[in-house]
Amino acid sequence: MIIYCDSQSDKLNGKPVMFAWKRPLTVKSQIWHSFEIENKSKNNIDEFIVQDLPREKFCNAVDHMVEHFLTDEPICKTKQIRNDKVALNEVCNLWKNVLEQNLVLVCYKKGSDEIIGLNMLCHMA
Repeated sequence: MIIYCDSQSDKLNGKPVMFAWKRPLTVKSQIWHSFEIENKSKNNIDEFIVQDLPREKFCNAVDHMVEHFLTDEPICKTKQIRNDKVALNEVCNLWKNVLEQNLVLVCYKKGSDEIIGLNMLCHMA
């Protein structure tokens, strides 16, 4: 996988932080939901968890958004945001700002670090 985010996600290339509000550090990360889906091809049950995105996975989230969202979302796909270095940098900086609020939810298959789904939640004050 190509890395679109450096390992220090708080570095926003000198750009100001967009959102003043941040989730308080006293609010602990948690698992919000878990569910099971029958995997008929493997004849077993796959378990999934929805949780707060851990800070150490912020860059994985940006990479996931570039690889999947920019490729699939109709406007981004039509405008070829992924192939425009300036636009790509801007959208990655936006996502890094959103991540800094610490509200992003992620879905993992239990026992795996692979992102299955991701919701970039943001508090607008």
